[in-house]
Amino acid sequence: MKPRVVTFKHPVKVIQVYRNQQYYGKDEKSYETRRDALAWQPIPSATGYVKDGTLYLPPGVQESDIPAGCNLLIFTDNNQRPAPKGIFMELRIGNHYGDRTVYMGYVQHFLQYDFLQFRMAEPMELHLCLQDVFGLITPVRPQFKLCELEPGQQVLIKLNGKNDFSASGRRGRTFMEWEYIIDYLGDFSSCTILPEPHAPIIKHAPQPDKIIDLIKPLW
Repeated sequence: MKPRVVTFKHPVKVIQVYRNQQYYGKDEKSYETRRDALAWQPIPSATGYVKDGTLYLPPGVQESDIPAGCNLLIFTDNNQRPAPKGIFMELRIGNHYGDRTVYMGYVQHFLQYDFLQFRMAEPMELHLCLQDVFGLITPVRPQFKLCELEPGQQVLIKLNGKNDFSASGRRGRTFMEWEYIIDYLGDFSSCTILPEPHAPIIKHAPQPDKIIDLIKPLW
């Protein structure tokens, strides 16, 4: 089967997100005990990618999957160990093709993405919006603008928190630490849908140009 080329009705902003979510208990509160788990690893990815100025979407995507007026596309690739049973599980948005996480849609004002908001402005803005999404997690942070996103610039967002069940006596306190690398790949007027079968490619989290460190003491 040959690749299929699809032309968008309007230019589409394409974002690559590298997501690192870690969950640990009191026995791992020392950074030394969990440093290896936090380290970024090569990620076998089947979400799609940009190469030599061409946007490639994963096999299984149909032209009918692309919403009319689509203006935002997000690839999500995870670098994480599984969350302990019974605590916060990762939020998912968009469409899923097997283990592939791809969002394609028309966004008029903003898109809530985990604790982040992508705001459709010129330039595109990235905001923190924690309280409505992770209501049980402390410390609470106010909503505010993190940065503006520029094509070709990679931004690392670091955040942590705790979920305290100890008052109920049911479960112990769980700690969370997240690192999200946001890579704005540019605006595209068309895409190429990869044919079946197509082996995953290996993605490497880039060295960020900008770091926004929201880590706070939790002890």
